[in-house]
Amino acid sequence: MVLGSDISSLDDAFSTLAFFEDQASVYRRLRSEAPVFWSDRFQVWLVSRYDDCSAILRDTARFSSHLRLTAWLAQLPPETHPEVAGIGRYYARGVVMADPPNHSPMRAALNGAFTPRVVERLRARIQRFVDDRIDACSERGQLNLVADLAYPLTVTIICELVGVPVEDEARYLAWTHQVFDAIGTGRPELAAIRDAQAGMIEMETYFRGLFEERRREPQDDLLSVLVNLPADQVGMSEDDLRANFGTFISAGHESTTSLIVNGLVELLQHHDQVQAIMEEPALVRSAVEEMLRWVTPFQRDMRLPTVDVPLRGVVVKRGDLVWCLLASANRDPDQFPDPERFDVRRQPNRHLAFAMGPHFCLGAPLARQEAAIMVETVTRRLKGVRLANGPIERPPDYRIRTPRFAWIKFDQVGPRR
Repeated sequence: MVLGSDISSLDDAFSTLAFFEDQASVYRRLRSEAPVFWSDRFQVWLVSRYDDCSAILRDTARFSSHLRLTAWLAQLPPETHPEVAGIGRYYARGVVMADPPNHSPMRAALNGAFTPRVVERLRARIQRFVDDRIDACSERGQLNLVADLAYPLTVTIICELVGVPVEDEARYLAWTHQVFDAIGTGRPELAAIRDAQAGMIEMETYFRGLFEERRREPQDDLLSVLVNLPADQVGMSEDDLRANFGTFISAGHESTTSLIVNGLVELLQHHDQVQAIMEEPALVRSAVEEMLRWVTPFQRDMRLPTVDVPLRGVVVKRGDLVWCLLASANRDPDQFPDPERFDVRRQPNRHLAFAMGPHFCLGAPLARQEAAIMVETVTRRLKGVRLANGPIERPPDYRIRTPRFAWIKFDQVGPRR
């Protein structure tokens, strides 16, 4: 991408389809020339350096998560605000939109499902699932990383863990796409917000019925535990619970699918890195961290300043939306030596792919476990594994960029352990 020398050209560059083909050059200019940049086009501050993003994510007193979606929706024409208010209220009830102290009891109630101990107990189940999916494709000599491996794994495991019927996966996928298609745009688009709100209403109705089922017939899952506890022990209302479970189902599989698919695509483009993992399987864990840094499944995180904040020579005004560009922060040379090099041995690797501070991703242990098992199994069992010919087409999305198709080929399938 060729960029003009005028700093204002950054706004144009950030909002063209070409940006999605070559994000690195735009991010380099932002970090170098305007690390805190006001975008007239999107009506937000773009923050692109690691130290600034890290500080903002940890500073919940001055950079709020609560009502950030409502503030973003307020960019729509005033006459549409009553129409879209519902989706803003719905997501404001979830843990991802809460600030301390309200955030703390919500997170404590939900955290039990994602502790390292719980996730470690899932290891055998995840391994068996991945092996079964690979065996099902063994005669074809190729598979689609999205539909054959990553998506089925992530949606099945999160549904089993939380307690949502996996047979309803088509509905979850539709709701997820409606939500992410809406919030992945730079500025809110009314048609997409309407679709997302329609999906939100369907999801609310679905979870209301599921909650009643779990009260009548509890099962061994997080949903049954929480809906049968007194409200003062749960730390949130039933409306809050429904909003959180909707978020879990959406974010719990979409972001990990993006990590696995985009991370494996990048890994398979670096044959020396694949060889290193095959020769030294202990590198799988650090390979996943490098995939997280490189892919950054959630590309940006949004905050709403509660006061005027001086930042790198400008004043970020109270009420002005801020985008922490996590994908840019994860390529900041001040934090990562040789940041444009994909290196499965990179140490240390304190990336921001899971954010930082009170909103550090609840599902991080599960995402790491699923990705590690997938990388280890693909590199071990698929002999001669390689990317199929053809470009990987990713959606022009500012938040999460999961392709619909990513085909790989292999010569043969090795045995299970």
